Amino acid sequence: MKKITYVLSALVLILALWAVALWVLPIGKYNNVTTETRYGTSEGMQLVEQTMTNGERQYVVEDARG
Repeated sequence: MKKITYVLSALVLILALWAVALWVLPIGKYNNVTTETRYGTSEGMQLVEQTMTNGERQYVVEDARG
């Protein structure tokens, strides 16, 4: 019985760490954005063009609240 408890506890810990990692990792993508160009809102969504410090561009679809 203790072995099952330890295995399930370890599984819960691993899943929790994975969820935190998935939540934190996208935040790092937006640190090197130099400019943003926002295009019109349609159905509550808008297209955002982001230019990075190294000259690359990425396009993100955001809701009206960002």
